[in-house]
Amino acid sequence: MDDLERHNPQRPKGKRSTKSSPSTAKGLTARIVGAFGRHYLAQLDDGTVLACVPRGKRAEVVCGDRVTLAPGDAPLAIEQVHARRNALWREDLWRSKMFAANLDRVMLVTATYPGIQHGLIGRALIAADAADIPATLLLNKCDLPQAEAARAEMRLYRDLGYEVLELSVRTEPQAALAALTPLLSGQTTLLLGASGVGKSSLTNLLAPQAQAPTR
Repeated sequence: MDDLERHNPQRPKGKRSTKSSPSTAKGLTARIVGAFGRHYLAQLDDGTVLACVPRGKRAEVVCGDRVTLAPGDAPLAIEQVHARRNALWREDLWRSKMFAANLDRVMLVTATYPGIQHGLIGRALIAADAADIPATLLLNKCDLPQAEAARAEMRLYRDLGYEVLELSVRTEPQAALAALTPLLSGQTTLLLGASGVGKSSLTNLLAPQAQAPTR
């Protein structure tokens, strides 16, 4: 899935710390919440976010991983990646690459404008199904004139048994929040979608502290 776009929040929930971590014999257990090349952000259970890096060049770490961090000065070393309950992969002509793990749901975001990307949606649904991860589709910008035609296109996925939400995140944010909160609360959800469909606006609605830039 070479053209799937993922979003890493610029500022995950909790304070980002560059100070030395508290020393413990067992290390620190955290979840990876940001990935920037070989540099990562890991969130502790108390909300503190720490910079970290993997040990060794071949270590594979992705967003959603539960890890053990070695105590010390930032960036901390990732000592261990815990066993994953699932993983999502993307691939091109040359290789496959894991890019998220331990997910409760994949939410595929599309929009009435610039249009529905059926190829991207199809590949993402296949990948989610292969990993046994539930998938939900979100049709955004339903306040635009193209909404009626887009709804007709999305009927295909409803007929296949997928849930399709119809929202207008920017113009009706409270209605969108009311629809999404029961579905996403207490879960780890990955947002996937092409550029311009409203993922950043959706991220800021659900997690205002992310401050994701929007168009």
